[in-house]
Amino acid sequence: MLTGEPLPVEKAVGAKVSAGTMNTTGGIVMRAERVGSETMLTQIVNLVAQAQRSRAPIQALADKVAGWFVPAVVGTAALTFVAWMLWGPEPRLGHAITNAVAVLIIACPCALGLATPMSVMVGIGRGAQTGVLIRHAEAIEKLAQLDTLAVEKTGTLTAGKPTLALVLPVNGFSETELLRLAASLEQSSEHPLAHAVAVSARAQKLSLEAARDFQSTTAGGVAGTVAGRRVLVGKTAFLRENGITDVAALESLAAPHQAEGATAIFVAIEGRAAGVMILADPVKSTTPQALAELRELGVRRNIRQNLFFAFIYNTVGIPVAAGALYPFFGVLLSPVIAGAAMSLSSVSVMANALRLRGAKL
Repeated sequence: MLTGEPLPVEKAVGAKVSAGTMNTTGGIVMRAERVGSETMLTQIVNLVAQAQRSRAPIQALADKVAGWFVPAVVGTAALTFVAWMLWGPEPRLGHAITNAVAVLIIACPCALGLATPMSVMVGIGRGAQTGVLIRHAEAIEKLAQLDTLAVEKTGTLTAGKPTLALVLPVNGFSETELLRLAASLEQSSEHPLAHAVAVSARAQKLSLEAARDFQSTTAGGVAGTVAGRRVLVGKTAFLRENGITDVAALESLAAPHQAEGATAIFVAIEGRAAGVMILADPVKSTTPQALAELRELGVRRNIRQNLFFAFIYNTVGIPVAAGALYPFFGVLLSPVIAGAAMSLSSVSVMANALRLRGAKL
């Protein structure tokens, strides 16, 4: 749950475990050191909530603009009042008050204040729904500058289920013999890697036998007797602990594959190193299409669109409210219409931000 890997994280005596995770094998006795609001899951929820309240750097720009915008609007309203009082038609006072009020109403920077927080709140919430946690709004803004995407492959580009890729025998053992004996032992284990080995053997229609004296060592490996032969499967340290001395050759054999991200399981039979089984996580059949779609999607971050909606109404609306169209068309903007236009700008910002809820991820 926490690492995103298909394999369980191995724990030893005294290790920390997190509430909400699953114990896959064996029994466990644990002491609850944190409960309620102190658990890992609750802290993750709190981090999401804090991120939704955080401020993107572009919000500072909006605040700075608002710092100049408000005095400018008040000044524009005052000039509108004076202009209508000096050159406007009768009743001059009525026209002056109406138009000055219309300027103040239509220029109300409500949409400007909503532009960034709405996108941040909806965007972070949408990400959390799909398992993407964002710690701060600044990360969202920086995403707009991306030109390279690094993807953690396990369970994302790959199936998230390890499969047996190679069987590399040594010391005269054959691939079939090595796999049959190892799978016969591994079929008694609940470990995902053991399951992958057993599934591969059955797919090759190998005849598996029941293992006797089966023993499982947590974070080490498994041991048992198959067809009268002692078989060990696990890590190199586990093999060494059980008296297998020629493990170095297996490590050299596995190293190139491990360097490429594959997982190696080491096998010993009758006290001798027998070979290595290489497991890998296959690429999903849908991965090429998904990557192509990601390239086509590009990056479009919503905040700038909101800021555009916030300013376009003011840019167009303030001159109209001040009476710019009156000399040509005899049109004046009623404060009621100005209020509706101001509300529409806020609605446009909110509607645009809410589009993120349906964004394809």
